[in-house]
Amino acid sequence: MSNAFAYNMTALRRQKGVTQKAAAEQLGISQSLLSHYEKGLRACSLDFLLRASAFYGVSCDRLLRPPEEAADPLPPEEAQLLAAVHIVFDSLKGEAGEALRGPAYRFMAMACYRLFRLLYAGGEQGEDFTCSPYAYRALADAAMQVSEAKLSCLLAGEGGAPPVQAEALTAGFAGLAEHYPQEFPRLVRLLHEAEQEMKER
Repeated sequence: MSNAFAYNMTALRRQKGVTQKAAAEQLGISQSLLSHYEKGLRACSLDFLLRASAFYGVSCDRLLRPPEEAADPLPPEEAQLLAAVHIVFDSLKGEAGEALRGPAYRFMAMACYRLFRLLYAGGEQGEDFTCSPYAYRALADAAMQVSEAKLSCLLAGEGGAPPVQAEALTAGFAGLAEHYPQEFPRLVRLLHEAEQEMKER
């Protein structure tokens, strides 16, 4: 393994905010072996590389690349949006989360539809849009509001059903920060920027 692997292992552990001892326990190895990996004194097995990749929530390629090559090639705005979408849908797993995924998907799909309709309806792709140019905006807004209402009802337990409590939601932002150490800072930036823009209006 390269020095890049050693550097990335140390940097990702520190970003995750765990001690070497705690990380070693969760990775199923001794602290001394993890120390050797982080110092570049030992090469790890493919099995360990896969475990470390899953533990830190990054690709194997990200663990092996030099730090200067590991930087995100996407523009910040795009990286923030992708991080937000990934966190939303990845965190809504399991039986409880599945009930929320449908309305969440429809809400975001309508936002994408409106954006693409605005950008592309005037060109050659305009024929791909069949909804009335006079009604699409109101209909898309209505669909988003219905999806938001469904999510609110599911979360509040309206209609006599118990409130939907996906595991990720009960963990709160602290749980998201721990589970998504790479993407969470981008999500927070997106949320802060959105709130700042709303306050300036």
